[in-house]
Amino acid sequence: QGISTTMAGTIIGAFATAALISRPFVGWLCDSANRKKLFIAAVIAYALSTLGYTFSSTVPMFFLFRITHGVSFGIVTTLTMTMLAQFVPKQRRGEGMAIVTMSNSVAFAIVPSLAITIGNSMGYKYIYTVAAGILLVAALCICALPYKHEVVKKKFEFHWGDFISKEAMVFAVIMFAFSAISCLSNSFIAVYGMEFNITNIGWYFTIGSVCTFISQYTAGKILDKWGFKSAFIPCVIFTVLSLLILGFIRDAQAVPMFAVAGALLTLGNGGMNPVLQACSLNAVGEEKWGAASSTFYIGT
Repeated sequence: QGISTTMAGTIIGAFATAALISRPFVGWLCDSANRKKLFIAAVIAYALSTLGYTFSSTVPMFFLFRITHGVSFGIVTTLTMTMLAQFVPKQRRGEGMAIVTMSNSVAFAIVPSLAITIGNSMGYKYIYTVAAGILLVAALCICALPYKHEVVKKKFEFHWGDFISKEAMVFAVIMFAFSAISCLSNSFIAVYGMEFNITNIGWYFTIGSVCTFISQYTAGKILDKWGFKSAFIPCVIFTVLSLLILGFIRDAQAVPMFAVAGALLTLGNGGMNPVLQACSLNAVGEEKWGAASSTFYIGT
């Protein structure tokens, strides 16, 4: 309260900026340190930065916790991919990555309503307290993970290959394009719908959530069974068709055309995510999983 919208936007944006800037160094760190210990430390830092919002009373404090939150988020997401690659065999990595992305979809479907309920009944500060508690439980679960493959600690030397994976770069670029399309849809679909007198287009995102859940697992299985092209080409076709439909919507058929476009767009985008994640890891050896993961997330 009491700060300008510009400053509020800067604080909010500090999260993504910190995650993006730290990504290359996070990849190097994940390939140099004990991944299990780093994972636990990152999740605890994530929890503490989340809890920090509850007692931040000044702009600098908010900004500090927001940056810490962004950096720890970068480490956690990178290590999630990296650790999954260790525990899931290569021939089932698409399916494994799909299960992880499906869990994200379930969280996005459930958590916003849960957070609003907690905020309305107990106060909004308790949202962050509950979130921090869940993260600490996650840290305990990580402690129980077996960890046999120690990474040989590297001497710090500046080699681009240790920070950015050229093998994963093509998948990061593709993910950049698909993420951009998804952001455009999420940002402007409500305004676009109003041009056709659709005042509440929330059902568009509901359809998308269902189709995303289906496409993620299906695309991961297709990748494992038939390879990259078999999973990639349908995702591209679905996405292109959805954009064409959105571009040619007419008043009389607006609602069904929006519904079909939303289904096709999320079938394409949802399926592409686990496919590209798995391919990024498959393109390199274990010693560069961290760099490949962070390079992929730079695209995102």
